Parts: sequence; C-alpha cells; structure tokens
Amino acid sequence: TGTSIWDNGKAGSATIPGSVLKAGEKYTLVETAAPEGYTVASSIEFEIENDGSIKTVSVDAKSGSVNESGRVIVMFDALKPIGSIEVDKKAAGGNELLPGATLKLYEGTDTTGTSIWDNGKAGSATIPSTLLKRDTTYTLVEEAAPKGYAIASNIVFKIDETGKIIPVSQNANSTVDADSRTIVMVDDAIKSIEVNKKAVGGTDVLPGATLELFLGTDTTGTSIWDNGKAGSATIP
Repeated sequence: TGTSIWDNGKAGSATIPGSVLKAGEKYTLVETAAPEGYTVASSIEFEIENDGSIKTVSVDAKSGSVNESGRVIVMFDALKPIGSIEVDKKAAGGNELLPGATLKLYEGTDTTGTSIWDNGKAGSATIPSTLLKRDTTYTLVEEAAPKGYAIASNIVFKIDETGKIIPVSQNANSTVDADSRTIVMVDDAIKSIEVNKKAVGGTDVLPGATLELFLGTDTTGTSIWDNGKAGSATIP
C-alpha cells in the first residue's frame, strides 16, 4: 500500500541498483500487472544481509526463484487458460439474435473435413475453451442460413500463444471482438423479386393468371407463394 522504491519499466530484464537497497532490510518484489494473456505471479520476499548478500525469505517455486550467489531473481508468469468464445448470429441492421442458421467451426482453413463444433441452430452459442488451442487458426462457416437470409462469408480467426483472439478475415458486417471474446456473424436479408405477367407483344401487366412458386424442381407438391392472380406481385 506504500510507495515502491523501484520498478522495471515493463522490461523483461532490469537491474535493481544497489543504491536503493539497505543492509539488514527486507524487500518484497511485486508484479502489479502481468503481460496480456498471463496471470500475475506471487510476490517474492528477500532480505539484504549486513554484508550485502541476498537471503531468500519467501518464494513460491511456481512463481519464481532467487539465485542468491548470482544475485538474480526470476519471476515466472503462467499463461491464462484459453477462454471460451461466444458466437452470435444477427441480421444486418438488427440487434436481435437470429436463430435458425447452421454454423460450424473448423480447425484450420480447410472446411471440407469434419467440424469440431456447431451452434445447434441457436442464435447464440458458446465455443467451449476445451476445443481451442494456442497458436491455431479456425474458420467459422455458415452452412445454412435462416429462411429469408443469405449465407454470410466465412470468419477466420486465430488463437495466439497467449490465448487472445486475432481476426484474420471476415465480411464488413461481422465482428470479432477480442476483449469480450465474442464473434458476431451477420446475415443480409435476401432481396424480394418482382414478378410481372404480360401479354406477348404488350407492355401492360396482365392480371388474371395464377402463378405459383415451388421450392426445388418438383412442382407436384405445395407451392410456397402465389401471385393472387395479380398482374404484378412480389415474392418477399
């Protein structure tokens, strides 16, 4: 809680000058902030003997070491666990979650093999940390979009050696937020189609015809749309 007498200036190696040390005093080396992706190490306590030598008072072997004869203190930072990643599906221009899409995650950029995760068609789902590895690239693929929406471009990201998410490629609407560990994949709505009925050689629309739209090439089933006999109608 007091004032420190020295700091390392964030350097990986730094020297505590003898001029700030007093014989017969105890000192505590504290890591107040760890590099990104690492946990803060336990403090190391040591004493400067009357003859100026170093004596170890307290050190956790997992967090550091004190070489008394060499006058070198080493502090170890452990990597933080890789966190999970939230994947949200939204429509362009909207904030609400959009369920119904099939999203799959592949290790690497080859998406022809077997995926390691899927969203179960949920609007929001979590990629568990147990599936993720450091220094590895992943590709998030939308294999099927909800009705009325186009399939979004793949999102490629990397988990670096510290566990941080690094965006590699994505479309303009989708986002990869490293801080919140959230990926948002955005689908654009499919534009409507206008259908007009006209007589041969004519320019005016011709009402009275019944037009029906079928999914696929089998027209023996139930249509998904009809024009209501209008001369001009829109497929939404």
